Amino acid sequence: MDLRIEKTLDYIECHLGELLDLANLADVAGMSPSNFHKVFKKQTSYTPFQFVEKLRVTKAHNLLMEGDLLVSDLSDMLGYKDYETFSRVFKKHYLLSPDDFKAIANHIKAQIHANGAGDFIIATVDSETFSSGNPAQQLLQLAQEKNVAIKELEEAKIFTISQEDDVVHSEIRIKNKFNVRDNSKVWQTILQDISNES
Repeated sequence: MDLRIEKTLDYIECHLGELLDLANLADVAGMSPSNFHKVFKKQTSYTPFQFVEKLRVTKAHNLLMEGDLLVSDLSDMLGYKDYETFSRVFKKHYLLSPDDFKAIANHIKAQIHANGAGDFIIATVDSETFSSGNPAQQLLQLAQEKNVAIKELEEAKIFTISQEDDVVHSEIRIKNKFNVRDNSKVWQTILQDISNES
């Protein structure tokens, strides 16, 4: 990889809360904006804007999973001009608003800890998206996006989030609109199929 692009990637990671426009990043790389954009896209498969956005929402996702930060504080911390922009971008990537995601993640973590589980991974997937298409391919893509080894997924609790009107009354609803189901058995079967194909 071009050392100028590597330098820019390091800079982006260390300055996510700051203004990271094309001119600023091109300056860090010591290139003209048009040349920087072309080289960056060729080397990373993302435009600088797409890369910054992906890094920011990934960090937001991880911080919402791990910490007790307020979503509004998180949007400021990651360089979004306002909560609405942050929420719209997060929802584009994760299909849920950051507030909804945090409520669901907190519910799942409490449920897992109450059952005495140790380490866990939470993969949130919209059940409609999951059921349409090839589940094995979607699982592999999810693992790749989250930088998780298939072996780790084999030991994970995996939940499906859905927003259905016909709810069984015994199911727990989160924020009065989401059903969260432990789909580990379904995913374990898919994982076995993937292992058998390898």
